[in-house]
Amino acid sequence: MIARCRVLLLSIGLLLGAVTIAWAQESPDGQLSDSPTAVVSTHAGADTLYPNPALTPGAIFDGASSDQICVPGYATSVRGVTSAERAQVYAEYGISDVRGADEVDHFIPLELGGSNDIANLWPEPYTVPGAHEKDRVENFLHDQVCSSALALADAQQMIVSDWYAVYLTLPIAATPTDTITPAPTATPNANGPTGQAVAFSSVVGGSPGGRASVVVQADPGATCSVQYVTPAGSKSTAQGQGADITKALAQDGTATWNWDIGPSTKPGVGTVTATCTTGTATTPITIA
Repeated sequence: MIARCRVLLLSIGLLLGAVTIAWAQESPDGQLSDSPTAVVSTHAGADTLYPNPALTPGAIFDGASSDQICVPGYATSVRGVTSAERAQVYAEYGISDVRGADEVDHFIPLELGGSNDIANLWPEPYTVPGAHEKDRVENFLHDQVCSSALALADAQQMIVSDWYAVYLTLPIAATPTDTITPAPTATPNANGPTGQAVAFSSVVGGSPGGRASVVVQADPGATCSVQYVTPAGSKSTAQGQGADITKALAQDGTATWNWDIGPSTKPGVGTVTATCTTGTATTPITIA
């Protein structure tokens, strides 16, 4: 694992070429700020993949350790962003809170010791690449830290410096904590409008105590709900689940659901069912 980490770091260096990375330093209040002598790097991706550093430099919980963040359920236990804070994030960035367009994300993720401070929150788009690709990086770095292949502080720095550069080094094939399943055959709804059938364009599983997400694809304007069933066969009651919670698909015909995986969830293969006005579809999702 240590050799794998060294290869990862070398690959990031090759991606960034001769540009010097602006590593961040922790300040007394737990926020990460640029070193006065650091040279700001050119990111591997477009500017839209990163938060405004003046608004979201990143912040960590004071004293958070690898022992703490590697306990199943840690991220769920410390998650705490209020509606007022969400509104403040959108106000600071000068954009509207449009359902299905983005999520208020922790720049340094909770699973890597990030905090709920406003300096660590930003509206991250669901465009591709975007929020789901960053989730893969977060899960990968979390696994590296918890296997003692990478120091927690180094993982935090890699997120802040250029999370997308890390993403470009990941294997194309899905990892156990990030399982992407091909979209299944959809079932048209005879009572709904004709057009594009329902399908899953992205299915991302996680570990117990982590996060999972799916992207549903159908006709723009269609209304959908999702239901995740755990590997043990029980219906999830996590936020956003169930027939009573619906979303209208955006102009690109997609909507995204994200939810916390219970820390006591038994690993295995569960299912997610999308029920839309245009039809239904079910896909497996791996919890590992």
